[in-house]
Amino acid sequence: MGLAKIIFGFDKSDIENLKKKLDDYESRISSLKEEIYEYKKYTETSIIKITDKALLLEAKIKELEETIQSYDAKYRDTIREIRNMAEEIKQELEKLEHKPAHQLGESDSEDVADIILSYIEKGVTTPSALIEVTGIAKNKVYETLKELVEAGVLEKKRDGRYVHYIIASNPVQIKQKAEAEV
Repeated sequence: MGLAKIIFGFDKSDIENLKKKLDDYESRISSLKEEIYEYKKYTETSIIKITDKALLLEAKIKELEETIQSYDAKYRDTIREIRNMAEEIKQELEKLEHKPAHQLGESDSEDVADIILSYIEKGVTTPSALIEVTGIAKNKVYETLKELVEAGVLEKKRDGRYVHYIIASNPVQIKQKAEAEV
């Protein structure tokens, strides 16, 4: 121990060590300042990028909302058109149902036959089921089924107490055979 250390409690080497520590701390502080600056710059850049993405996302959401509203309007219009068509069909069926058989014109009979055939193709094969799903008068359904069997378009099959009508296996050939018999 030197005299200065005894008198003052420190000596030149302690001052030099403190100076080295001070230089080291200043270097660390400078390095941390650079890191903070770089981090701040990175964060600001990231915030700008994220903000841009958020704005782009908001624009896409707005575009999708407009598209959905447009499609929604189109679907509502389409549904309205379908409902109107269904109502027209229902009204035409009611007109057919309320006409006596002798008042139905040739085109009306063809329409009823087409309706009945379309339901038979879908699996509705009994007269009672046809009456229920079509709303056509009972006597008109039976009359039309009879005409279609006679024309060779349908075949009549009995299943116990039920009668089922099916599309003829070869309607053209059966129709030709029926015409030849006449």
